[in-house]
Amino acid sequence: MHNFNVFHNDLQFKACNHAYRLQFTVGTTLREKEFADIPKFEYAFKKFSEILVGDFHADLLVDIIGVVDQMVFSQTQASLKKIIFNIRDSSGDVITCTLWESHAMKFFNCYNNFTVSELMIVLLTHARDKEGQGKYPSTVSNSWCGSKILIDDEIPDYQKYKDSFATLTLSCDSLSQGNNELSQYSNLSDDDRFFYKAEVKSFSEIAALTSAKEITCVTIGTTAMFIVGKQREYYGGCSKCTKKADLKDVSFTCKCGTYNLSSTPS
Repeated sequence: MHNFNVFHNDLQFKACNHAYRLQFTVGTTLREKEFADIPKFEYAFKKFSEILVGDFHADLLVDIIGVVDQMVFSQTQASLKKIIFNIRDSSGDVITCTLWESHAMKFFNCYNNFTVSELMIVLLTHARDKEGQGKYPSTVSNSWCGSKILIDDEIPDYQKYKDSFATLTLSCDSLSQGNNELSQYSNLSDDDRFFYKAEVKSFSEIAALTSAKEITCVTIGTTAMFIVGKQREYYGGCSKCTKKADLKDVSFTCKCGTYNLSSTPS
C-alpha cells in the first residue's frame, strides 16, 4: 500500500481500537501479496454474555456469530426494510439483533427458503452494540456502512461452527414454528401492532417512576377538561397519582386515598 494518509482513529464508529487509522487518497495504490502466517479470514467474536452485561464500547464495532433462535419482527414491504430476531451463541446466551435495508432483505429471503429441520447460522461483521434501556437488555444491529452478513455455507469454516451449535436448544422448535409466529404478527392491524408486546402503565405508575433510565411504554386515557394557562394547558388533579379531580378549588380525598387541599395542575 503506497501513498496513504495516517490519522488518529477518532471516527464515530471504529472497526478496531488502534490509536491510528489509514485512509486512502486519490493517489493510493495497492498490490496484493501473500503472507502465509496471516490468515485470510480472522474473526474475534464478541461474547453475547459481555454484551448483555454492558461490557462493550458503543463506538467500537464488533463481529458476532450465532444461530437464529426466534424471529421477532419483520417489515419488508415498507420503504424502510427492517428485521428483528433473537440470536443464540455457542454458550447459549441470547441477544436481539436488528438488520436494516439490504441486510434485512438478504436475511429474510434466506429465512423463508430455509430447510425447517436445520439450524440457520448467521455471522455479522462490524455490528453496533446498543446499550439497553430500562428492563430491556443491550442489543446489536448492522452498521449502515461496513457490516457484512454471512449465512451458513458463506461462512469460512462453516462446518466447525455448525458442530459447535449442534447441541443448542432453541426457543422455537423449528424455523417452521418461527415462520408461523411471524405470519401471525404480519397479519396484525396497525393498532394491534402498536400494542404488540408493549408494556402498559397507568398515569399514576408513570408519575411514580423513579428510575433515571429511559423506558418505553404506552398508556390509554380519555381527554379531560383542560385549562389554558400562560405557559401551557393543564387539568386539575391529585398531587400524588395525578388522577383528574372532579372538584375545583376545594379540598378532596382522591380515590388513591390522598387528601388534597386543592387540585394540582397536571
